[in-house]
Amino acid sequence: MQISILILTHNRKEYFERCIKSVITAHNTSNKKYNIEILVNNDSHDIIELCDSMPIEYYYESSYNLSDLYLLLFNKAKGEFIYFLEDDDIMTPEFFNRIDTNYDFNFMNFKHYDMFEAIQESRKPFIIPEDNTLFQLSQLFFKKECITEFPDGNYLDNDWKLLEQLRNTNYKLIKDIMFIQTKDAKDNISDINLNKDTRWPTII
Repeated sequence: MQISILILTHNRKEYFERCIKSVITAHNTSNKKYNIEILVNNDSHDIIELCDSMPIEYYYESSYNLSDLYLLLFNKAKGEFIYFLEDDDIMTPEFFNRIDTNYDFNFMNFKHYDMFEAIQESRKPFIIPEDNTLFQLSQLFFKKECITEFPDGNYLDNDWKLLEQLRNTNYKLIKDIMFIQTKDAKDNISDINLNKDTRWPTII
């Protein structure tokens, strides 16, 4: 197995369905260039039929510590490379044609769904952040073996802790738009202003 796509979802079937279809479309667009697996954890029962109709490995675990759920999927993953995708985001069709597995990790560009934010983002230099900032976990496509300590607790800077372990490895910046961060689900877990998921009792 080359690539493991890992997705957490919770009580929003329509967004998850949009997300998972974008992954399937991107894989087909690349003529299935890589062997991939899709691992999903959902602590509600609203997507079982959808998962049964697609090549998805499905888990039903519930925890107030979301890092436990991320770690569950991480440990179950058989791929050499790991990619976490949020359930309300969309993978772009050229994703598998643009990633480069010759590097330990790829740091990838993305576009905001909101046009104003997209314009603001485009004005910033595209670099790996040097300080603790709220970048998106989905910007990291990385070798599983590079992560030696998985962060614990419900903290937004857990994404940063993963990046810190990758920083001194061999990497590539991919300036192409690799995914679209949508906010129509109104509770984006990586944005402190939009995070309304009650499973996160503590945020930085």
